[in-house]
Amino acid sequence: MLDLVKMENEIELKPKKIFAFVDKANLHRTTKDLLGFKVDWERLANYLHTDKRDRPWMCERIYIFTGANEYEVGKLTATHTKQGYEARIRGSKPQQDKVVKHSYTCECGKSGEIEVTLKGAIKSNCDVDLTVEAMQCIGEATEFLLFTGDGDFETLIIHAMENGIHVRIISNTRRDAFGKKRFSTRLQDLLDSEIATSRNRASFIDINDWRKSIEKIETTP
Repeated sequence: MLDLVKMENEIELKPKKIFAFVDKANLHRTTKDLLGFKVDWERLANYLHTDKRDRPWMCERIYIFTGANEYEVGKLTATHTKQGYEARIRGSKPQQDKVVKHSYTCECGKSGEIEVTLKGAIKSNCDVDLTVEAMQCIGEATEFLLFTGDGDFETLIIHAMENGIHVRIISNTRRDAFGKKRFSTRLQDLLDSEIATSRNRASFIDINDWRKSIEKIETTP
């Protein structure tokens, strides 16, 4: 019985170590498309490094994952490193431009088609990179801050919870103008299950609650 009490006390006294993992593309789309603001990435890093009553994070490390044109990887890595991140930038070549045809009809009755060229986007899937990095931190961390609404991270979250890590999923559950949610149903079901069973291994933070502290303030010339 005494050994059990000692073990419980040791668990309670285990120092808090928080590691943050930012899925930059997902977070950017969430704040921009759903909430109408852009993240100031330096302000976000400062917010996560600060230990105050209203922001008790003081993260051990903050990782940021995104893709970039292969010629911009070095510059973007240096920028995010200076801001306070462990930058993991995946280089990629732009996809081919896409030509889209649109039909039109004028009031005069004349109709036809016009072609619009959509510039090829940079597409780099960093899910594996984030997952591997997070797995390597499981032995050190007591909490994960996971900035994403992507359901592909469900397995990572479950594995972290099973290893005694509390996972805080930071996103937003609103729908866009087309009625589509950025927050995965799989993650919502996972959170609902934790609440229903009172296991308290995962929780949700609405990124909009942090808006005043992380929003990019546009300056006019």
